[in-house]
Amino acid sequence: MEFHYECSIPHRPVIEPKNPGAFISDHPIDIIKSGEFSQVPYMLGLTANDGALKSAAIYANHSLVERLNNEFEDIVPIMLFYGDQNFKQRITAIIRKFYFNDRSIGNDTKSELTDVLTDGYFYYPQRATSEIHAKYSSQPVYFYLFGYKGTLRASAYFGDPTYDYGNQNFQIPLLKTMSQVYAIVTI
Repeated sequence: MEFHYECSIPHRPVIEPKNPGAFISDHPIDIIKSGEFSQVPYMLGLTANDGALKSAAIYANHSLVERLNNEFEDIVPIMLFYGDQNFKQRITAIIRKFYFNDRSIGNDTKSELTDVLTDGYFYYPQRATSEIHAKYSSQPVYFYLFGYKGTLRASAYFGDPTYDYGNQNFQIPLLKTMSQVYAIVTI
């Protein structure tokens, strides 16, 4: 994995020319603002530490951790897809201060980097989506954070049993273990 060769890309819909077979012929935000979408209850969310999908790969290679620490100002805007030259330096400094308290990035900052990537890749996009749906939908919108920490951790797949990279949640016996709801919020 190289930072300049990021395997993740922003997933955006292709807006097709208006024709009888078109699936999306207007920008999705415009469709939502117009109210011309299926008015049904909408539920979306994420799991705690989703950013480990990327941070685990970074921490598996010490030279990538060093590069991230030394080239933070160049790498993070690429990783988080913000390239606005006018604000890039300021945004990057805010991210480093907020998540790392201006500390060096190393083995003791795994959870901080995971938080950056969870928020950037998963939390912020889903929160923005839930907010716009809540504003323009006549139906309820549910946004959740799932944070169950089971015994079947996925750490073995990443070669680091000391850190939580997720769970094998399909092993949860439904309706027996899931008696407490951690976070389901109606917006």
